[in-house]
Amino acid sequence: MQVAVTLGIASMVIIFISGLSGPKEEKAVAVSPDVGVFSSSDEYAEKIESELSEILSKIEGVGDTDILVTIGVSEEYIYAEDGKQNSSGMASEIVVIDGDGGKRALTEKIISPKITGVVIVCEGGDDSRTVEKVYKAVSAATGIGASHIFVAERK
Repeated sequence: MQVAVTLGIASMVIIFISGLSGPKEEKAVAVSPDVGVFSSSDEYAEKIESELSEILSKIEGVGDTDILVTIGVSEEYIYAEDGKQNSSGMASEIVVIDGDGGKRALTEKIISPKITGVVIVCEGGDDSRTVEKVYKAVSAATGIGASHIFVAERK
């Protein structure tokens, strides 16, 4: 019995001493964006606007276009995690890789910003057939519904 009490006290002393050393120092890991990743939501919106303008100008009756794309949520990064078993259960850590002058987190998936609306001002915006083509093209290209797309005639 006395041995168990002594071992218990010794264990608590060891735990207390390890707590005095302070928390483990965490190293900051710089994440550099991959090729094709946008540095801002504005940059992403500009790319979509440019691509829509290019494709819409090829539709008969559309002509020159001005396009505004609104973004609701910015780009999101999902990092690869490594699950490890420890004494208190399962813990996960972000996978870090070495390369090209430093360490960076291993990106598992990048979720593009969500497009919430598109405004198109075009030369054919007064013709119902042209407007219908624009609605269908923008909806197909962006995945948003017609209620989030507005088409108007260019003055």
